[in-house]
Amino acid sequence: MKKNLLLLLSFLVADFTDAATVAWSAFDNTGIINSGLASSAAALPTGNWVQIGYFDSTLGANQTAINAAITSDSQTVSGTATLAAAFHTFGSLQINTGSQSGNGAGGFSASSSLSLTSNPSFASQQIYLWALNATNNTSLATAYSSVTQQAIAYIPLSITTPDAATQAWQFPASDTAGNVAIELKSLTTSGTKILDGSFITGANNTSLNSAGFPTLNNALQLATVASAPEPDRSVLCGFALIGLILRRRRK
Repeated sequence: MKKNLLLLLSFLVADFTDAATVAWSAFDNTGIINSGLASSAAALPTGNWVQIGYFDSTLGANQTAINAAITSDSQTVSGTATLAAAFHTFGSLQINTGSQSGNGAGGFSASSSLSLTSNPSFASQQIYLWALNATNNTSLATAYSSVTQQAIAYIPLSITTPDAATQAWQFPASDTAGNVAIELKSLTTSGTKILDGSFITGANNTSLNSAGFPTLNNALQLATVASAPEPDRSVLCGFALIGLILRRRRK
């Protein structure tokens, strides 16, 4: 019986220790900057959220449809709520203080682990990196509802070349399939531009000195998010007038 207990204990320990790990970072003078012209570029301020994960099929039946939905919905706060409902977070962090390279404003470095035995839906999924610039960073939920700028980046699964700078961003197939490392600089080629098709929403910027990045190094640039437009006052007055007329007719 003692032998059986030890065997059971070994299985339990294995369940707790086996997990898929993704190292994700922005090193080598690459980071995230706000929207705007190069002359006014600034690194994503500390406290803002960055996360990795995947979008499920509620956005579309295939990767092309999902990416199209992301492109559309990421442009508004209401659309961001739709994206948040379909996003499964593998790991998240808030930009912290420190040096520009990696841990300062606009940069980050993290290693996130998750059991794929307990969370099998992550296995082999496309990895998306989602950065938000928001006015309320108490939590990811408050960031979604107060986002003003954001970027959602990826490297397509169709890229199968062994070059580390262009390999696809994909979660491991299992807890024992090996770990994955992704870096923001992988979105660039020759240090001059964002790879075609490697980002959903964002822009290309190659003159980043004002943001603290050396010349010719690149950054993922956030795109502006439109808030829900307020109803025009004249339209509201028109509805009120119609309502008053209908009420008088009923009387």
